[in-house]
Amino acid sequence: MVTLPAGANCAINSASPTFIIASEDRNAWDRSGLALIPVDEKRKPTGKPSTLFDESPWNNWFNSSDDAGCRLRLNMLPAGTTRLLAVRYVYGAASPISYHRNVTLTVDDSARMVLPASEMGDASAIIAEFYLRESQWKIRALIEGSAYGLAAFGLRIGLNIEDRHPSRANPSENDRTDNG
Repeated sequence: MVTLPAGANCAINSASPTFIIASEDRNAWDRSGLALIPVDEKRKPTGKPSTLFDESPWNNWFNSSDDAGCRLRLNMLPAGTTRLLAVRYVYGAASPISYHRNVTLTVDDSARMVLPASEMGDASAIIAEFYLRESQWKIRALIEGSAYGLAAFGLRIGLNIEDRHPSRANPSENDRTDNG
């Protein structure tokens, strides 16, 4: 297994790789989530993002108290997608990622990345980028932080992404009352 430092990359030998993210924080998935964002080479969105509780036709999520992960179907990504950003974020940008300790990302038992989240003061970070180059999918280890969280990062690239915990979503417009 290859260990990738930030910025390094390696080829993925499958069109359906599985990646697993394990955290030193036993309650990580109660306070933080994962998002996959399909984009083109200029990081312009090519389709709807997929979060840990919101699957898409091109992935299947799984999680436990210790880890979370996804089985990707790279050949089913939205048209024009040449990159897939894997983003770890704290729900509602409520704290920095450093609070949730280091994470390890493993891809198909062929690549491993240890991401020093304990050093980050940001509320979200792109931790890996799957990308297509000359008909070959690769993965690059990244640590690109966003101090204001996933929702702010989404706005920056032109997406509206909800970063709240799924069980704590806003009430619908019909549930609100107008007191004024």
